[in-house]
Amino acid sequence: MKRYVLLCLMILCSLVAFGTPRTALYVSATGSDTTGDGSACAPWATIQRAAAAVKAGEVVFVGPGQYSGAITTSASGTACNPIVFQAAPGVTIAGRWRLVGEYVTITGFAMQGPLAGSLNFFDLSGAKHCTVSYNTVQGGDYNDRGVYLGGSASSYNAIEHNVIRNIDYVPIWIGGVGNTIERNTVDNVSTDAILVWGHGHVIRGNDVGRVTYAPNHADYMQTFSNAGDTNESYDILVERNFFHDSPWTTEPANVQIGQLSPQGNPNIRDWMFRNNIFARIDGPLNINIPGTKVLNNLFYRVSTRIGGNAVNFGDSVTNGPAHNPTVKNNLFIGCGRLMDKYGSYSMEAGVQGDDCSHNLVADGPPGYGPKKLTLSRDLAGASLNGINPLFVDELGGDFRLLPESPVVSAGVNLSLLFKDDFDGSPRPATGPWSIGPFAAPRVLAGMIAARR
Repeated sequence: MKRYVLLCLMILCSLVAFGTPRTALYVSATGSDTTGDGSACAPWATIQRAAAAVKAGEVVFVGPGQYSGAITTSASGTACNPIVFQAAPGVTIAGRWRLVGEYVTITGFAMQGPLAGSLNFFDLSGAKHCTVSYNTVQGGDYNDRGVYLGGSASSYNAIEHNVIRNIDYVPIWIGGVGNTIERNTVDNVSTDAILVWGHGHVIRGNDVGRVTYAPNHADYMQTFSNAGDTNESYDILVERNFFHDSPWTTEPANVQIGQLSPQGNPNIRDWMFRNNIFARIDGPLNINIPGTKVLNNLFYRVSTRIGGNAVNFGDSVTNGPAHNPTVKNNLFIGCGRLMDKYGSYSMEAGVQGDDCSHNLVADGPPGYGPKKLTLSRDLAGASLNGINPLFVDELGGDFRLLPESPVVSAGVNLSLLFKDDFDGSPRPATGPWSIGPFAAPRVLAGMIAARR
């Protein structure tokens, strides 16, 4: 309620901003599309009626109640005069919403499934400069998709602060150019959680958990190309996310962090993973694309069920190879099976141009023993093996560093590539960095503990 009041105050203030009045339109579950005129005293009954009438600079307030049916917003706002759809608390929609315009914001709605057939709760495949924020999506059918930004036309949109649950067919599907996926919660997924095509996207600060078994395999994130197609997936930034907890089931253990598979396509390349936490996930991050950077991440108890490393770089001629990778300042804690020789990253023999150093690998608690065959590509003497990183509260999920942690100031400075940590706090401009996603020891309660 407090957030809704603040949003309404902001929107009402914007109605007279810069001396230019903005029109407010109204929808109510007790309104009428026949006799209503969209005013507060005579609201419309459907959101679609408002969507057909709204113009740049106008705000549509939707009152509490259950709404149903498909909605299409074709109108466009501008950068200075966007169109806004604002829901009151208690608004639910049994249906889907398609955006094909520009500069439209949708905020505060609860979308409920199931949908009939292979449909998307929010479809932004033709949208540009649109924002979908502070909504909830509750799936209910195998073919439901959460937010769809597929195709080349979906560009410069922002998907922010949404909660997407119980989706069985891709909660977030990204295409186009320059889209931002930020601070969303994705929970209880029975297929790939995030599919990524296009270029210039930012995937930041999301909480993605409980990705479970699906036919073939399931990934927390994936991109791929089939032979002969022209898919793109490059210049992708994945930062400050919390990917966690693929539940152990009786099914084969084929839930993994990710699969990046170009199948020889030169336009699938150049991803960066930085300041992320990957915790308690069955399988690894498999990389077959060139130019991948893996920097200042924590891999915690990854691949413990099936064994092996947390990150794999392949050299397949048909599916890669993953040339020119960078692996620096990462923590690999308790990955692979306990007392196994594997537990960090691997590179097949044909991978060339690698730049790896200043990583820490260790078995999990209580012993934190060394891994016998690992970090083989790391710069000699620059990495650590078999050392307790001294987290604030490891079992409680607080992975900040204690002041006496051996990884404080044990990494390499990467300020030419980025300047902050998992919390968004600044890292040193000069001098060594700490290994892992946190820049320095902290005293306050950690973000990860708060998220769980």
